[in-house]
Amino acid sequence: MGERHPIMQALVAAQGRRHRLVLPEVVDDDGAAVPIYVRQLTLAERDKLLQLLQAGDRGEAHYNAEIAIRCAEDKEGNAIFRKEDKPALMRSVGMVAVAKIAYAATHAVPLEDAEKN
Repeated sequence: MGERHPIMQALVAAQGRRHRLVLPEVVDDDGAAVPIYVRQLTLAERDKLLQLLQAGDRGEAHYNAEIAIRCAEDKEGNAIFRKEDKPALMRSVGMVAVAKIAYAATHAVPLEDAEKN
């Protein structure tokens, strides 16, 4: 087999980059923005999610919530949401906020907006 091609190595290393997302709804006690860090969803994760959602006949809202649970992190790299948070994400968090997190995890982001872990 041999060693991985340098481009493949670079792509694997790039998975460690996260998109810094600022939502106007997320502020600290002083009113300062608290960024959410979003890692890219992998192809394997996407396929697994699609299979789960298709099996359960679920729509885009469930897909976006699942992506947010898997990919949203704080500055230190800790998951922001737990699986148990999905009902609250579905009922109590604005659709646009969850969609922005999902979008950041599933679309290319400019390099200047990406941050290496």
